[in-house]
Amino acid sequence: AKLAVAGRLSEYDHHFIKSFAHRSSVYFLFYRRDLKSQSREYKTYISRICLDDMSYYSYVEVPLVCRTDSKNYNLLQAVQVGVPGVQLGAMRREPPAEVLVGVF
Repeated sequence: AKLAVAGRLSEYDHHFIKSFAHRSSVYFLFYRRDLKSQSREYKTYISRICLDDMSYYSYVEVPLVCRTDSKNYNLLQAVQVGVPGVQLGAMRREPPAEVLVGVF
């Protein structure tokens, strides 16, 4: 889904990948053009807002980065929330919890 902004701010469009509720918050994963950087490249963000916050005071967003030594992957393609399988779960010491897995 895309939130289109008209006029001179049209480069501030948000491309939403996923949204989900967890406990008392709603999370959004999206990418948009970074208008503050010289390169104006797209960056991926996760944002959160409390379900009972009607004034949006609890809204916060954080950039998500996936990189190697030589390359940055900025565009999130897909994301899933779930309990890890047996092999990944065996690496953890505490009981299985939900994890967020993203593909860039």
